[in-house]
Amino acid sequence: MKLRLLFSAVALAVASVASAIEMKFSYSETDDMYQWGAKVAQSYDVAIRLDGATFAGKTVKAIMVPVIGSENITDYTIWLSKELVLDDSKKNVPDVMSVEVTPELVEDEDYSLLKYTLPEGFVVPEGGVFAGYSFTVKKVDDDTDRYPILVNFPGASGGLYLHSSKTYRKWADRSVENNIVSCMSVTVDGDFATDVVGLRPVGNLTLQAWQENPLEVTISNLGTQPVERIGYETRIGDAVKTGEYVFDVPVAAEYNRKAYADVLLPAVEPGSYDYSIAITTVNGQPNGKSAVVSGTASVLKMVPVKLPLMEEFTGAWCGWCTRGWMAMEKMNELHPDFVCVSYHNGDNFAI
Repeated sequence: MKLRLLFSAVALAVASVASAIEMKFSYSETDDMYQWGAKVAQSYDVAIRLDGATFAGKTVKAIMVPVIGSENITDYTIWLSKELVLDDSKKNVPDVMSVEVTPELVEDEDYSLLKYTLPEGFVVPEGGVFAGYSFTVKKVDDDTDRYPILVNFPGASGGLYLHSSKTYRKWADRSVENNIVSCMSVTVDGDFATDVVGLRPVGNLTLQAWQENPLEVTISNLGTQPVERIGYETRIGDAVKTGEYVFDVPVAAEYNRKAYADVLLPAVEPGSYDYSIAITTVNGQPNGKSAVVSGTASVLKMVPVKLPLMEEFTGAWCGWCTRGWMAMEKMNELHPDFVCVSYHNGDNFAI
């Protein structure tokens, strides 16, 4: 089941330098939501980590969690904890605060929200803090009860700590192994820079010689303003290319919000080179952090083209196999780069 969730960042002040402002943080990089769970009736505890390196000294103001409503799911709480601790009966014991909450149905949507605003806020310590929520699935009648946690892709360390009364008996970060993160969000107040973009690793590249090569890169908005355009510098060996990319839709001012941008790499002769890609400006201002990725580029006279290949095992004597041939003709019609190989057996076409 795929759901859509729309949020807007809360911006209380605007400046070209770091300033006190409220921002929403989430490990979920897009607005998509998917259901996930262990398929059994049990209690769940779900958490994300706000690391001290990024958030120490900043104040947690509010926590918001999208959930799927069901009469079989009860006992919702929202909590904060410096450590993830279980008591002797294997129950979660938050050490900062815990409060019961009631889901609020979102108009025209098939999900609800758990929301809690901390009256005085909580200052994140150097060691960071966990924001979480808990609930109980009393019985399982349908997929809503089987998969009660709303998540998104991809996984990221710190994005989904999980404990449950039956399936996951110990606290652990399950994000990377399952390639998912919680859709929970936390509103944080503190000094954040205005125009800041991070750049995800690209890896090694295979490029065409003697021409500029386009490349799609993944950026993250880490600032307090929507990102409308970025400036970049790409290098292959001693060759340099600068350019600008303008987003069709500005990247939302939500900490860690992901988007894709196209850059051009400079033309060089065939060979093996070191390359680098840097995001130098954001909305016309210097990028508020170093955003550089690098690696090795293999520049070839001709770059092999990957084509989808289907292998069919068939025979003229096979009455059912005509359906496979018709399907492959349709695939070739829909996808001109589609390649099919038929292996015949027991007929005159066999080799």
